[in-house]
Amino acid sequence: MTVHSTAIVEDGATIGQDVSIGPYCHVSSNAVIKTGAQLDSFVRVMDGVTIGARCKIGASVVLGGAPQIFPYQDEPSTVEIGDDCVIREHVTIHRGSTRGHKKTIIGNSCYIMDTAHIGHDCHLADKCILARGVALGGHCDLGEGVYVGGHSAVHQWVSIGKGAFIGGVLPLTRDVIPYALVNGNPAKLKGLNITGFKRCGRDRRDIAKIREAFRTIFYGHGDSIKERAQIVQAEGSDLIEVGEIVQFVLNPSKRGLCTID
Repeated sequence: MTVHSTAIVEDGATIGQDVSIGPYCHVSSNAVIKTGAQLDSFVRVMDGVTIGARCKIGASVVLGGAPQIFPYQDEPSTVEIGDDCVIREHVTIHRGSTRGHKKTIIGNSCYIMDTAHIGHDCHLADKCILARGVALGGHCDLGEGVYVGGHSAVHQWVSIGKGAFIGGVLPLTRDVIPYALVNGNPAKLKGLNITGFKRCGRDRRDIAKIREAFRTIFYGHGDSIKERAQIVQAEGSDLIEVGEIVQFVLNPSKRGLCTID
C-alpha cells in the first residue's frame, strides 16, 4: 500500500494490498478499498463506499455523498463499485437512500468519464459507459453494456435495457428497450444498435430476425405496443435478444417506453 504523506486515511478504513492513495485524498473510517485500486489526488471516499479491485479513480472524485432528495434522509447507506472500473475527474456518485434499497451499485468494468454524476439508488450493470457530463437521476437502472452520450440527462426512475446506445446532449425521460438506438431532443427511438450487434459478432441473419421483431413491435398497426410484443412472444423466437426486448416491453414501467413517435 502506498499512501501519500498529505492523504488522510481514517482509522477503521479497510485498505487492500497494492492500493495507491494520492495527494490530499480523504478516506473515511467505514470505507473499503480493494486490492490494486488507485486513487489520484483530492479524492473523497466517504463512509459506506466500497471500491473494487484494480479500479482507477481520477482527481477530485467524490464517492458516497448524501442523496440529493428533499427532505434529506441521513440514514446509513452505501455505494458499491465493482472491479476494474475507471472513474475520471470530478465524477460524483451518491449513496443510496431510504426511498430505494439504500444502495447505489456500479458493476464491473464500467467507464465513467469526467464530470458525470450518478444519483442515489442507481444501478449500473457491467461494462456501462457514461460519457462526459452525463447526469443520472436517482433510481436509474442501466443494463449491461449501455452507452450514454456526453451531457445527456437521464430522468429519475428511468430504465435502459442491455446494449442500448443513447446519444449525446439529450433529455431522456422514458425507458429504453435493450439494444436500442436513441437520439434527438426530445429523445426518440431511432432503431436498433446494429453496430453493437456487429461488434459482438452477431450473424447477419440473426440481426435481420431481431430487426423484424423490432419492426413488428414498434412499426405495426392496429394493436398497442404491448399487444404486438405478445404476438412476437407467441411466435417463439429462439434468439435471446428478441426475448429480452419482448420481456422489457411487457414489464411494468414507471416512466413509459421511449418510442418512435
